[in-house]
Amino acid sequence: MDNEAFLLGRVLLEFNRNDVDLWGELSAIATSPDGSLWVGSDELQTLERLSPITPMHYGKHKDCALPKCISLPDPEGEIDFEGLDYDDGFLWFVGSHSQKRKRPKGKASKDLKRLTQVVKEPNRYALGRVAVSAKGALVAKGSAVLPFGDAENHWEGNSLMTALGKDPHLGNYIHHPVPSKENGLDIEGLAVRGDRLFLGLRGPVLRGYGIILELRFDDTEKKELKLLPAAGKHLYRKHIFDLQGQGIRDLCWHGDDLIILAGPTMAVDGYADVFQWRSPLDDVKSDTADFIYERDGDRLQGTMTLPHMRGCDKAEGIMLASCWGEPALWVVYDGPGADRLVGDRSLLIDAFRIP
Repeated sequence: MDNEAFLLGRVLLEFNRNDVDLWGELSAIATSPDGSLWVGSDELQTLERLSPITPMHYGKHKDCALPKCISLPDPEGEIDFEGLDYDDGFLWFVGSHSQKRKRPKGKASKDLKRLTQVVKEPNRYALGRVAVSAKGALVAKGSAVLPFGDAENHWEGNSLMTALGKDPHLGNYIHHPVPSKENGLDIEGLAVRGDRLFLGLRGPVLRGYGIILELRFDDTEKKELKLLPAAGKHLYRKHIFDLQGQGIRDLCWHGDDLIILAGPTMAVDGYADVFQWRSPLDDVKSDTADFIYERDGDRLQGTMTLPHMRGCDKAEGIMLASCWGEPALWVVYDGPGADRLVGDRSLLIDAFRIP
């Protein structure tokens, strides 16, 4: 993509502690009407709330523990937050829904065995919403989650995973132990509008094509979410995009369009590109289960390429917000470079002009 991103400014995020698992692993960002900035780390099970202090400076950090509002199958395990969005009084969140291969630790005698081990972590299958008060506090009343599966009875994660297990494109990635970062199933983007919810997949990428799932939800009386048919009798709809080999790392709304952050599926350095998907809600009334979009067509347009830093600054989360009075795309990074760190508990994120 020829259009390089123009940096409008940087935003300072000030946390309450020096914790690399927090500021060094940011993967999701959103804002709520009270002015709070919410971020999620893929190493924790808390959401982090930051309050505005001055323009482009957020602090007064509070850890907000989700287990106080929803039930998790593992009280200690990470959720692996990969997407956040606010809509109509609720902060929506999604875990990666992925399996992972154990990481080598530099001990040859044990690393070969570790590389054979693929594990599931139940909290990663979290998909739900938590109510946000007018003052920016998380509230249990009204909060709900898609029920987790039964680990003792052919546990598949949740009802979405059960449905996807029958999908002709995705089923094999669910029934076989294909880890994330190896083109396995990995949810890394979330956008909500009314009763429609969109999930971007970092993987799998199918012959260079990335996938967004479209879902519909309803409430039950048990603080649970229930999948409703999204296209005819189908519980979800697949939107398949020519992203030239890239997976989807996050989503956010720009008016009635969706901005797509795309980047490498595998654990490699690579460029992050930004696309605009025109009017995704126009397809709501169709019973068609799957759509495919070609690059730079009427519905999918590339807009810009983010700066590439080798070994750091992996773009993970995006949202639309103002920067000095101009609409901008705010970006948080996994593995921030040293130039982003301010002291031992603050860092800078980027705000880019939207073409």
